[in-house]
Amino acid sequence: MSPPAVEPLSWRALQWIKGRMGTVTPAAGYYSDFTTCRLLDDRTQIDAEGGAYVLVVGTDFQPGGESGTRNRAVYREDMDVLIEFGIARDPLLSPELAIHRARTDVLRALRQDIRVADAGVTKIEITGSTLGDAPDGAALLIAQVTARASLTDTTPPAI
Repeated sequence: MSPPAVEPLSWRALQWIKGRMGTVTPAAGYYSDFTTCRLLDDRTQIDAEGGAYVLVVGTDFQPGGESGTRNRAVYREDMDVLIEFGIARDPLLSPELAIHRARTDVLRALRQDIRVADAGVTKIEITGSTLGDAPDGAALLIAQVTARASLTDTTPPAI
């Protein structure tokens, strides 16, 4: 038997959320420009020397059940998502203001119309956020946003 043709629902959802972060630009009405950041989906890719980044990972999963018919199953689960971002210090801007702006941009990107999701994401709920300390001399300002994504996958049952 050959492997499935598509990646798991949770991975597709994370890639979709990561793609959302890639739309954060001043031209789109945001403060930040995440197109200049590395968009990551693996914690091992974080390297402060590599510059600004946005990391999107799943941290916890809660199956929501399965329903459907013999030929078609509907699977639901909730996934906790961590979005960590490290933005470069701007010498012309207060570090506190810069990180508040970037956090606001992440929240706005997550709140955009979810009906366009093509990765099984049916709802995103912001569950928290933290702002890291901005010590003098640090190259990056770090913050995190946590969210819960509700996912639905309609697939034929396994044979």
